[in-house]
Amino acid sequence: MTIMTMKKTFFTFILLAGSILTLKAQEKVIAEIHYQFKHSNDTSKTATPITDETVTYLGKESSLYRTYGDILTKQQIDAKTAAQDFDGNLTLKMPASPPVLDGYIINPSLKKTIHIEGISSPTDAYSSEAPYEPQNWEVTDETKTIGGYLCQKATCQFKGREYTAWFTTELPFTFGPWKLHGLPGLILSVHDAKNEVSWEYAGFQQQPSDQALKIEPAKSVIPAKKEEIQKLKKAFKDNPNAYYQSLAASGRENPFQIDYSKVNISFDFQGAEPSKQTNNPIELTP
Repeated sequence: MTIMTMKKTFFTFILLAGSILTLKAQEKVIAEIHYQFKHSNDTSKTATPITDETVTYLGKESSLYRTYGDILTKQQIDAKTAAQDFDGNLTLKMPASPPVLDGYIINPSLKKTIHIEGISSPTDAYSSEAPYEPQNWEVTDETKTIGGYLCQKATCQFKGREYTAWFTTELPFTFGPWKLHGLPGLILSVHDAKNEVSWEYAGFQQQPSDQALKIEPAKSVIPAKKEEIQKLKKAFKDNPNAYYQSLAASGRENPFQIDYSKVNISFDFQGAEPSKQTNNPIELTP
C-alpha cells in the first residue's frame, strides 16, 4: 500500500466517523478496577511474558476495558513538564513490554460488544461492533480474600481455555477484565488453567480518577468496518515506516500534543522485552 493510498484511507475513516458504530454508550463511569495483566504469548520464552496494567471502567449497565499504560505515560509527562526545574529534557520510564492494543465495551442488557483495536499503539485505534459472547460460569462454594474483599470461585470454558475467576458480591458489578463478565459480582482475579493468561487485582476506586469519563471509546478512536481495520493492521505489519508517515499526515501521530521544538524526549525502558512472536494467542479457538 502506497503512502498516498494510506492517507486516503485515513481521511475516508474520518469522514465515516460516527456513521458505522450502532452502539453509542454514554453511561457515566462510577468506578474503576485495575489489573496486572500477563500473557505468555510465546511458549518457547515463558520467562518473558507480555505484561501491562489494564483497567475496567464500570457503569451500571456496561463496562470499558483497556490498557492503562498510555494514561500513566500522560501522567508522567504532565508531572515532569510542570516541575519548576524542567529544562526541556524529558526522560520517560516505559515498560519494555508492549501495551494491550485491544479494548472492549460490553453491554449485556443490549447484548452488544464494541471492539477497540489499536494498530501501532493504543492511541491510533479504530472501533467496530463485535459478537456479544457471554460465558457459562459454574460458581463454587470455595472462597478467599483478595484486596480485603471476600471472593468466591467460579470457572468456565471460553475461547479454548479453562478460566478460574474470583469475584466478590461486595462490589455489585457484573464485569471483569477483557471479555469476561456475567458473574453476580466484580471479578477481582482470573487466570487460565495453564497460567498462561492472567489478570491479578491491582486496585479498585469507587470514585473514578477522571470524573468526566463515560463508557465510550476515546474521542481519538475512529469507527470503521472490521475489514478496513484488518487492512490497516496488514499495512502496518508490511511497511511500518509508510504507516507512520501516513499517521503523521493524518494528525494522529502526537496524541499527547508535545511541542517537540521545546521538548527533547528520551526513554528509559523497564523490565525484560517479551518475544515479538506469538504462537500462543489468548483466544485459542474462534
